[in-house]
Amino acid sequence: MDPNVAAETIDPNLALLQTIQAWLFANGIRLILSIALFFIGRWISTLIVRGVRTLMTRAKVDETLANFAANLLYYVLLAVVIIAALNNIGVDTTSVIAIFGAATLAIGLALQSSLSNFAAGVMIIMFRPYKVGDLIETTGEFGKVNAVNIFTTIITTLDNKEVIIPNGSIMAGNIINYSSKGKIRIDLVFGIGYEDDLLRAKGILLDILTSYEKVLAYPAPSVNVLELADSSVNFAVRPYVLIEDYWNVYFHVTEQVKLRLDAEGISIPYPQRDIHVFRIDLVFGIGYEDDLLRAKGILLDILTSYEKVLAYPAPSVNVLELADSSVNFAVRPYVLIEDYWNVYFHVTEQVKLRLDAEGISIPYPQRDIHVFQAS
Repeated sequence: MDPNVAAETIDPNLALLQTIQAWLFANGIRLILSIALFFIGRWISTLIVRGVRTLMTRAKVDETLANFAANLLYYVLLAVVIIAALNNIGVDTTSVIAIFGAATLAIGLALQSSLSNFAAGVMIIMFRPYKVGDLIETTGEFGKVNAVNIFTTIITTLDNKEVIIPNGSIMAGNIINYSSKGKIRIDLVFGIGYEDDLLRAKGILLDILTSYEKVLAYPAPSVNVLELADSSVNFAVRPYVLIEDYWNVYFHVTEQVKLRLDAEGISIPYPQRDIHVFRIDLVFGIGYEDDLLRAKGILLDILTSYEKVLAYPAPSVNVLELADSSVNFAVRPYVLIEDYWNVYFHVTEQVKLRLDAEGISIPYPQRDIHVFQAS
């Protein structure tokens, strides 16, 4: 290979190397100073952030807010240090700042929903509608707050499921904080029969509340007549409890009400409904030569096998009359009013199909015709 060609190939690399060497010779001290500026600036930023975090802790600022503010301050200071270091070695930081601003705008447009969650998180941390450990209800979820982050809130439901909720959704809806007052009222409703002693039952219910140590004495528990319902006299039973005792008291009181009222002979009525039952009166006939008992069994099976025919009162099939040309059965199913015509048509159709399939005749009316010859 021609040495001159090889030399020409290497020349650009040598030129670049020489340029770098020249720049380092001219700016080496500034580069070392910029590196030192970066590390010293980062160390000073860490000290400042640590001091700010300590001051906020002493001022009893919320831990989540303190961490967020400290981290934000650290990155702002670090950005200032980096820009100062770049400017010291001669880099045009104006263009860097412009590029950074454009990139920030693009990222902001791409992450609008995330930024709304971020803004909502800042509001939650600042205004503190709830905090870690509170029992809240929001966005259709009910549970204990485990963590409040910048973008999300994490709660644990009563069935031990972890639910992560975007902060934007929380701030857009209602927040019910059951822990803000430190105690909560349980609303229970229990009913007794109209024939039972109302005052005696009221005394038993109040005794159940006042005798349980987890029911608070103040505010005092209450038992009052809530309504005269269709089948019972209902009491509003309302004990106040600490948040952590809510379900223990709920289950204990419910169980004791059943046990005590049963022991005292006081009834707990179940809901009652008025059901209007109708009897369908049908008549079907068979021939005199057919097997009567077999036909009766078929008719009864048609009734009992249809789900819309009530089991009580029981359907019946009985011989109604010995007519001129047939033995007639009275077929009488009981049905709900809304099923009347469905049962009527179904049974009539099934009687024809089943009797035909079993070879049992359904006679048509017959007449004797007398023919006379004129003389």
